[in-house]
Amino acid sequence: MADVYEKHWSTGGAGVPSAESPDEAVYLLGRNALLTIKPLLWCRRHGIDRLALAVLEANPFTDATPEFFDRFSGAMALAGVGDVTIERPFAGLDKRAVMERGRRLPLELTFSCIAPVAQRHCGRCNKCTERNAAFRLAGLPDPTDYADPTAQRVNDRRLRSRRRRDASEQVLERHASAPPSVPRLAPLASRH
Repeated sequence: MADVYEKHWSTGGAGVPSAESPDEAVYLLGRNALLTIKPLLWCRRHGIDRLALAVLEANPFTDATPEFFDRFSGAMALAGVGDVTIERPFAGLDKRAVMERGRRLPLELTFSCIAPVAQRHCGRCNKCTERNAAFRLAGLPDPTDYADPTAQRVNDRRLRSRRRRDASEQVLERHASAPPSVPRLAPLASRH
């Protein structure tokens, strides 16, 4: 894909989005189209009539929306590949719900890192941090073999910090919508 993405972090490893990076930092233009077309063609050639993708509910990108997949399926039908249905069984689930469903599966065999080190999760990138957080939110130990031995502790601290920040924001939101008779809380200066 280097011919398409050129000097993008996904092809050269430089500037890989870190744990602190927002979701937008991991965006790849046309990613789901590229990841879908080859398996879709393979399914069509081998008489398989369904292709399941693991697009989650919280995916913020336009190529993960129901509209995208409806239109993409329409284009594939025009191209003669319309015999294969694209399914998105996790479309209504967040990462925590997916982890809970898979709690008895060998999740240590799954891979989600965007900056692997010797075929292991790096432990420091955006996706490794999300992975670790999903295990924690589901109340599961993270069995992932991270290349960086400090990653688990670092990710645990980041997760605790995010939880504190989220809890503080929820308290402020509740108080902001309280009746005028309830004293208002002033936001505290950010500590992160």
